[in-house]
Amino acid sequence: EVGLETTLRRPIINTRDEPHADPESFRRLHVIVGDANMSQRATYLKMGTTSLVLSMIEDNFLNWDLQLFDPVQAMHQVSHDIDFTTVLGLRNGKTIRALEIQAMYLDAAQRYVSEHGIDDKMTLDVVSHWERILGALESNKMSLINEVDWITKYSIINGYRQRDNAQWNDPRLAAVDIQYADLRADKGLARVLQSKGRIDSLFPEDAIRAAVETPPADTRAYFRGQCMRQFTNEIAAASWDSVIFDLGPDTALRRIQTIDARGGTKASTGHLFGKDLNVVDFVREVENISS
Repeated sequence: EVGLETTLRRPIINTRDEPHADPESFRRLHVIVGDANMSQRATYLKMGTTSLVLSMIEDNFLNWDLQLFDPVQAMHQVSHDIDFTTVLGLRNGKTIRALEIQAMYLDAAQRYVSEHGIDDKMTLDVVSHWERILGALESNKMSLINEVDWITKYSIINGYRQRDNAQWNDPRLAAVDIQYADLRADKGLARVLQSKGRIDSLFPEDAIRAAVETPPADTRAYFRGQCMRQFTNEIAAASWDSVIFDLGPDTALRRIQTIDARGGTKASTGHLFGKDLNVVDFVREVENISS
């Protein structure tokens, strides 16, 4: 359930204390299991629902006894159950289905949003789609072909199986399974379907490319990204919490700390990149600001 390893014995929660930021202000919850989603809608809901659940935990809003008897085994069982019939044991001796667990969290999230007067558009949108998709899973799961990855992939593989009169263990179907998540735009089945409008896309391709190349302006990623762009040849290394500059053979490497996840924004550092400074003067100005 929890542990330090990330490879051989992958836990649900990795407990390595590595916040990648100022440990006095930030911690990191490292959840290392979950679907490698191709569907933008699925990723959006995964992030949105997780954020809501964490908010409810932090506010002590969840007051139920909902502990699975064996969470790891339950995840394996549920991941193979396309008809949602698996009954899972709880540590209090009761049993429950996966969709019933989801429904409990959804109901709690709806009450949480209402009681806390949360009215931002994105949170309300997450709750709305969460409710809609759970309802569709109960009544007509195949209506979610263009939104939920495993249902979309099941439909594709089943189509190939019927066309070729193949068995489910046919290696050709295994190849299709892998090809679904190929990230190449011209090879990956999900990418091809997205380009044809057969999988819901929340963002156009040009917006995605822009996000890849342009860091957000309201986090430390702006400073790090602009440094990489302007001083490509003078950067010795860069990570979450620092950028290391190489100022020349006779000068020690200079580390600029970026441990404040909300620092290094365009508002606070943007003026430095418009001065056409050489790397030595740039580092000096940044150090003067930091001090």
